[in-house]
Amino acid sequence: MDPYSGEVLSLAGQKINDKGEFEDYSLGTFTTAYNMGSAVKGATVLGGIMSDAITKDTVFVDQPIVFKGTKPKSSWFNRNGERSLALNPVGALEISSNSYMYQVSMKMGGAKYVRNGPLRAPLTTFDKMRYYYNQFGLGIRTGIDLPGEQVGYKGPDDTAGKILDFAIGQYDSYTPLQLAQYSATIANGGSRVQPSMVKEIRNPSTSGDTVGTVASSNEPKVLNRLGVTEADIKTVQNGFYQVTHGSNGTARTVFNSSDYDVAGKTGTAQGFYDGPKTGSKMADVWNTTFVGYAPVKKPEIAIAVVVPWEYRDGYSDSKINMSISKEVFDKYFELKKKRAEAKKETSNVNQPINNLQAARQAQSKQTEK
Repeated sequence: MDPYSGEVLSLAGQKINDKGEFEDYSLGTFTTAYNMGSAVKGATVLGGIMSDAITKDTVFVDQPIVFKGTKPKSSWFNRNGERSLALNPVGALEISSNSYMYQVSMKMGGAKYVRNGPLRAPLTTFDKMRYYYNQFGLGIRTGIDLPGEQVGYKGPDDTAGKILDFAIGQYDSYTPLQLAQYSATIANGGSRVQPSMVKEIRNPSTSGDTVGTVASSNEPKVLNRLGVTEADIKTVQNGFYQVTHGSNGTARTVFNSSDYDVAGKTGTAQGFYDGPKTGSKMADVWNTTFVGYAPVKKPEIAIAVVVPWEYRDGYSDSKINMSISKEVFDKYFELKKKRAEAKKETSNVNQPINNLQAARQAQSKQTEK
């Protein structure tokens, strides 16, 4: 989507049917929801800042988190504490530190971490975290002008320790469109803009060959502004930039050959299969995700890519979320270049009707009825 106007540039989706064939599933972008993993960590950081739990300069040491009677919870790069790094929010996003986000959630719950001790955070911490996540569009309706939008699934708020899972995107589920709205909110500097399929409404055509004059245009609608400073937003934007450019960035090898500049955040969430194949019910799976925008300095496009139920039936491509994302960005800038060239070559101010012959045939059938 356009991060400033909210115009939806594309809703695309594919699913595999019972015959093993691909089918269009574009509506699934706002009618199905998944655990999105680390892609939501930008919301965790800014939620922590908005709640005064942390600041843009807060440093935590990445360490395995251990509570009494539980297994350690750690970052992917620091399972046993052998790589305990001191991280600020930018570094935590770049390297995708789980431990940093765990500690943010504990601060939001007013809990002090004591190794091998209890977690003394109230269950109302879930409500607090959702309140801030909602400001990005995560867990609430985006407002898209299409019917059937879903808001996702809320995990049961029965155990305080689950706020740690919440903070890394492995608890509540969100739709791909919610993820795109969140991406756009980061990209444009903190405004949650309503996504829209309708760009303009035109009067009837007078010639039948060109579209009519513009009757009304859809104006951007800002649903809310994040309660943070420009410096706070830039902190997360810098973190997203380091994901695709930093030496420890989880997507640094994917976009370095591009002519355009990308910022974004990768995500991986462990889950269980709950799709149509009955023989695979509750099998261990992984959802891989990516949110991002480009160009970095003045974003024109914000995207979300979700590949649910991956690593299944022996198949594994840990970078498929990023390779799909690159194809999306590549195509956008390719089309932009073609349109710019076509605009130079024509002086026709009247916009032709696309698929004119098909439109006439459809109109003829309606007239026959």
